[in-house]
Amino acid sequence: MTGSELKHLLEQYLDESISEQDFKKLFHSLSNGVNTSEWEQVMDDILKNEHFRGLSGNKEKQQALIHIKSIAEQQSTQIATPVKNIFTRKLARWMAAASVILISGAAIFFWSQSTNEKNTARTPVNNSSAADILPGGQKAVLKLADGTTISLDDANKGSLGKQGYSNIEKREEGQLVYHPGDIIGKDVLYNTLSTPRGGQYELVLPDNTRVWLNAASSITYPVAFNGNNRKVHITGEAYFEVAPDKSKPFIVDVNGSVSVEVLGTHFNINSYADEGLINTTLLEGKIRLANNRTTGEAVVLSPRQQAQVNKSNDNLPIAVVNNANVEEVMAWKNGYFHFTNTSLEAMMRQVERWYDVKVIFENNTPQLRFAGEIKRDLTLSQLLEGLSEMGVNVERKGRELFVKP
Repeated sequence: MTGSELKHLLEQYLDESISEQDFKKLFHSLSNGVNTSEWEQVMDDILKNEHFRGLSGNKEKQQALIHIKSIAEQQSTQIATPVKNIFTRKLARWMAAASVILISGAAIFFWSQSTNEKNTARTPVNNSSAADILPGGQKAVLKLADGTTISLDDANKGSLGKQGYSNIEKREEGQLVYHPGDIIGKDVLYNTLSTPRGGQYELVLPDNTRVWLNAASSITYPVAFNGNNRKVHITGEAYFEVAPDKSKPFIVDVNGSVSVEVLGTHFNINSYADEGLINTTLLEGKIRLANNRTTGEAVVLSPRQQAQVNKSNDNLPIAVVNNANVEEVMAWKNGYFHFTNTSLEAMMRQVERWYDVKVIFENNTPQLRFAGEIKRDLTLSQLLEGLSEMGVNVERKGRELFVKP
């Protein structure tokens, strides 16, 4: 399909004048892949058209550019015609934060790069409580070697004291930083940084390794790396940018099940208890991953590879995925939810952790799969409204979300 044909069909689509045959033709083309630069040029041209200015949600007529981040993996013949009405009625309302389309059994997210202010005056959907729930933010608790705990949400910026010969600092931007002293003590002291559901935090270890913790995660580490290695322990999800030191390999123990050994590299580990796999994804460098529950099986990863360890079956070997979806893996750190053919159940597990809510599925819940990207700064009511537009019926009672048929 040429750019001019794509533009013509999209204009008809947005005008609600498209025929059923052309509607299927349009989404068949999108599902088979459209050149990204061509797509962006077409959408840019459309939004420059005065007739379509309202699509950007920009009352002052500033331009916005819509990107399709990914297409739901579904045949175009399965797309129901009424979908176009859902999209066109709601696009202007939702574009400031996140717009959605429901397609039969799947969904597509559109993301606006507009710098407009978000429309925060939204009405919660099926919400029995008037108080909205905000998205997660910088929240964490630091547990010192003697058991003392410090809430980093409440702690003043600046020095938090000393552990051994290391000084601890909370920086203006919300980092927790360890500054090792000139004297290295013999005693090994350990601290633990934990994020609650609805929180994330950045840590700079004594060797200048940077660690980002996702919600409901923890890392335990020595306040100074005195030995012949740099070993830390994590639960949940963490992204590492390891400071190079060939004399002291960096080792991550994951729930006592997996060991990751590196010299200097960037990688992400997802080991949540409610996920079936421990996924380790390498972005840069090289790592060796060993399954501690087996007879020492190990693999060496190269960039963009992902190692998958099945937590429920020790007899399964480590699976290695080439060309892993790094954008999806790193979305949480970059402030997004990113989905690629993701089930409703898997998506809602992320919602649980980020909004600190409990999701309860009732019988015969929709068997939807999702593709796309959405910012993590929406309030819960905004997110629920988007789910409602996609045909997902969610009733909120306090901090419990009931997903209904």
